[in-house]
Amino acid sequence: MGLAKRIIARLDIKGKKLIKGIRFEGLRVIGDAIDFAEKYYLNGVDEILYIDAVASLYGRNSLYEILSETSKRIFVPITAGGGIRSIEDAKALISNGADKVAINTGLVEDIGLANRLVKVFGSQCIVASIQAKKNPNLGWEVMKASGRERTGIAVNDWINVIQQEGVGEILITSVDNDGLSKGIDKDLIEMSSKICKIPLIVGGGFGDENEIYSSIKKPKISGVSIGASFHKNKLLIKTLKDKINLNDSNLIRVINSEIDFGTKNINKNIYDLFRKKNLLIVDYGLGNHHSLFNSLEKLDYKVEISSSIKKIKEADLIFLPGVGSFSEGIKNLKNKGIYNLLIESVNLGKPIIGICLGMQMMLDKGYEDGINKGLGLIKGEVQYMGKIHSEKKMLIPHIGWNYIKSNQEDLNFKELNSMQYFVHSFNAISVPAENKLFSFNYYQRDWIASIIHENIIGFQFHPERSGIHGLRLLDYFVEFLLKQK
Repeated sequence: MGLAKRIIARLDIKGKKLIKGIRFEGLRVIGDAIDFAEKYYLNGVDEILYIDAVASLYGRNSLYEILSETSKRIFVPITAGGGIRSIEDAKALISNGADKVAINTGLVEDIGLANRLVKVFGSQCIVASIQAKKNPNLGWEVMKASGRERTGIAVNDWINVIQQEGVGEILITSVDNDGLSKGIDKDLIEMSSKICKIPLIVGGGFGDENEIYSSIKKPKISGVSIGASFHKNKLLIKTLKDKINLNDSNLIRVINSEIDFGTKNINKNIYDLFRKKNLLIVDYGLGNHHSLFNSLEKLDYKVEISSSIKKIKEADLIFLPGVGSFSEGIKNLKNKGIYNLLIESVNLGKPIIGICLGMQMMLDKGYEDGINKGLGLIKGEVQYMGKIHSEKKMLIPHIGWNYIKSNQEDLNFKELNSMQYFVHSFNAISVPAENKLFSFNYYQRDWIASIIHENIIGFQFHPERSGIHGLRLLDYFVEFLLKQK
């Protein structure tokens, strides 16, 4: 199968509590936000959407602690929004565990913010959130400040504007239907899907499984956002997914539950040996380092986050993660004095794992925001997906769960074929066949999902955000590289 559609659990937050109202008003406390997020994760939800419902009102975002704690307990992607008005605001959310940031009021009040964020984090990381309310003169009006304030902007006009500014995804929510669980605004969804050229998430009022299936099967819609119906148990994630799967077995990621990883059944002496090795996550100012850190801790590894040259030299295995643009990543590596050190360390035989941007920077060259020289650890380049494949209808960024398939003869690698989480607009090309580890299919084309060369492994996807299958894959390749050392 190709890219799966996403079932997304929306959690509106005040402090540490999950809250919900009707049409963005009359907010009441439902329970502990993290407990609800964990429940949805264990039942197979594809993504968590955290929205600080009072951030715009108070001029600050209070999700940092919740994100940090949630990332210790769940291992699927998290989008976070509320009160984002600067690069620093977005960076703080991402560094604490968010994979993407959703912005509403900040873009309405400063459209230039979109371009500034894209330049640093890449378009795939930026979600434009639209709160749409029916208006007899505008069709639907864009609302801001959690649906409390009018803007006078027509939703269809605003979709065109924000797409031109380079955001990677649009989340549109019907204010009129939100919280009622009595049905969606079908006309709003139809209008949005017709003019949207990037992945679209729709929400506001979902309460029926058939309605969700009808919406999610539309080509432009990449996911549905559901809040009240999940909170009130009107809809159950597993039941919903089972019903969609009966109608179309290739539409969504099907999983019974996210069971605890547990301890692998291997020789205890070997297990203990690997757990004593020093794993280091390179901190170069871009990326959700804590998500990877928590995944490795879950797997019982000894791990640290640092930009210290001394610690990088002493590490038994290096992780180079990343959420951002190629040019910004390379610039940060050079500014921190890490660029040449990584090349020297790998050439001396130190194992390294690159994830997403981290993998891309290990290649020779990247074309994001200009032409930039990479680390040159493996032959290949990084190009915009729209220039690699000429399919005009292809939705870019490539965001969501896709099936990876091994390109190698090793049977152990083939056993790791599974659904993994992707979020990117650029992809590797011109990589020698012997260095292609896994591939994925998107719009009838095979793409490079992972690379390998001696002591080097790269993942375009995020195993640390890919649930139980991602943890198993991550664990396997850490041990694989340490055995070669």
